[in-house]
Amino acid sequence: MRTTQTIVYQFGRAIYRLYFHPLSKYPGPRLAAISEIFYARMVMDGRWPWIMNELHVKYGPIVRIAPNEISFSSVQSAKDIYGPSSKTRKLFKKNIAFYDTGDIPPATGLIIDTEAHADRRAILQPGFRIHSLRNQEFLIHEHTDTMLNNFDKWMAQSSDGSINMEQVYTWLTFDIVAHLVFGESFGATKHGQAHFWVSILLGGLHAGIIMALRHRLPIIDLLIKVLPWVSSDVRAMIRNMEAHQALTLEKVRKRVSMGSVGFNDIMQSALDDGTMTEAQLASEMTTMLVAGAETSATALTAATWFLATNKPALQALQHEIRSKFTSYDAITGDATAALPYLNSVIEETLRLFPPVPIGPPRVSPGEFVDGTYVPSGVGVSTHCWYVHQHPDHMARPQAFQPERWIDDEKSKTGQSKQKPFTMPFNIGPRACLGINLAYRELRVALAKLVYRYDFDLAEEQMFGDGKDWTLGCRMTSLWKKPPLRVKFTTASTA
Repeated sequence: MRTTQTIVYQFGRAIYRLYFHPLSKYPGPRLAAISEIFYARMVMDGRWPWIMNELHVKYGPIVRIAPNEISFSSVQSAKDIYGPSSKTRKLFKKNIAFYDTGDIPPATGLIIDTEAHADRRAILQPGFRIHSLRNQEFLIHEHTDTMLNNFDKWMAQSSDGSINMEQVYTWLTFDIVAHLVFGESFGATKHGQAHFWVSILLGGLHAGIIMALRHRLPIIDLLIKVLPWVSSDVRAMIRNMEAHQALTLEKVRKRVSMGSVGFNDIMQSALDDGTMTEAQLASEMTTMLVAGAETSATALTAATWFLATNKPALQALQHEIRSKFTSYDAITGDATAALPYLNSVIEETLRLFPPVPIGPPRVSPGEFVDGTYVPSGVGVSTHCWYVHQHPDHMARPQAFQPERWIDDEKSKTGQSKQKPFTMPFNIGPRACLGINLAYRELRVALAKLVYRYDFDLAEEQMFGDGKDWTLGCRMTSLWKKPPLRVKFTTASTA
């Protein structure tokens, strides 16, 4: 009897969601309308950005991607969903179905309550101001120089004289951000190998996407409790996460005991404030490490790929950097900020391959999105991958063309050409706190690399099974990237 009632209930709910639900008027896959299974499968597939793109191409600017959630694909929708509140507009809050951290205190970027988020952001803000970034910049140079000084050794150790830059950039950015967060680096660029904690952290991060599905599929909570009893892999993952938590607390306590490190690093203002608990500090520092390091490593790897496969762009960048700087040591964050082509290469990389390619999920407070009223409680997002690359928004959107960002020409109407709209660091009051640090890292690392070396893809990378490195990447919580093997020769200017 109970089984029959369950079947009737599920059937009735499916009919309601398909034909009578407030979102039933929006197109999308039928499975997405009746069940969270479609969304979960899309997220776990690893091709999440591409699948979402295909949905918008097929169904249009508004797509139903879950029983109570829709995705938009217009520039205006991004401004409406992620922009600030006003006297006439309510704020779209973060969707707990995606941002639930369980028993772990949420870091700034994961805090749902707007006032709590603003308070935490204010505590951390001093470490990200321009004055602080200038004082921190010596660490970017220190670790970038260590990386580049090891190129000859790493190439000699390789069978074909190439370097896996996906790996090396990860060493670099985690060393930089760890130094800024914990007061010491991991020594990865010095020793030429990843710190075991970073390996555990990234492995847990990719597996952690399952946790984001708990609100959508309650069975996941049951599986989380049962699987350790039946799977040795799950037990190993739990042991790794326990080791990660223990090492995190050890590093937090060590950083607290350091006190002032002689300059305003990322965490100094939080330590001076003294209101955050040890658990909150641990969560904040770990999230800063991942969010600051992994995303920059992705951007640097993607930029290297795009430059190596677009020789005119690489030559234009080489000319700009080598004519601007008379020596390697003259390269600074402030000086590179004034280089139009370097900054255009970075912007074009972030457009074509954003480190976070999915619009952050929000919940409508009962507001209009690009002219469409969305009832209160409905999940919404803008698929930024589509916004970045759709023909309606720019010419030849799939091409790597840094020139599209340079405002040095006038159109026939006499007006400056319109630059693309992108949101690689989000927009509005929840935009990434570390955006200026990220740009400084990217500018300095790329400028020093291009000043010192000429480079090309290794033959294996050029003629292997996957000719497009970006298509070999998979999206979980962040990008899981294949190797990118590159050969370097010292430039005549170095």
